[in-house]
Amino acid sequence: MNYSAFMQTFTESNLNFTFSDAWEVIKYDEHRYYRALSGSDFSGVDFAGIHDGKAYFIEVKNYTQYPMDEPLNLEEITQNFTEKITDTQRLLALINQYHERKWLYRLVRNQNFLMRRFFKHWYFWKRLFEFTPYFIFYIHCADHDLKGFYDIKNRLILSHRGSTIQLIINQPDELTTLGIGLHDS
Repeated sequence: MNYSAFMQTFTESNLNFTFSDAWEVIKYDEHRYYRALSGSDFSGVDFAGIHDGKAYFIEVKNYTQYPMDEPLNLEEITQNFTEKITDTQRLLALINQYHERKWLYRLVRNQNFLMRRFFKHWYFWKRLFEFTPYFIFYIHCADHDLKGFYDIKNRLILSHRGSTIQLIINQPDELTTLGIGLHDS
């Protein structure tokens, strides 16, 4: 069921992302939970959302917004994406532990009607923790950089079995099928 009242637009990496009203979405790396722990060597994705009964974590990389003097370091990019996946899963577990310490949360956590109506924030994070995570890495790059990115997906899948990972490179139409519009800012 959809609890959003309107479409939401966010700017990330000089790109505007518009999420349809079928999404519940936040700017993950601007949320207070992430900010409270970001100094603890956590790296975060750009968006966290729930759509069609799934938890999505979306990272955006726009390699066209700055002049590039050197070729992209694919090893470094792969390591960065791996850290984003691992740290996101660790942070979700910590948030769940934090909520579980609250007596009121424990009282209402299995009462979805009450959670949806009165504790929307808790309900959102509970579902992010419980649903199978889908990681989307959206890469906007020059055409000559495309070749190396296809190898990154294979490395990520091998290192994170149990997570669904989608690498989208210069194809905003693939985001559209999920109810996300993409526009240059």
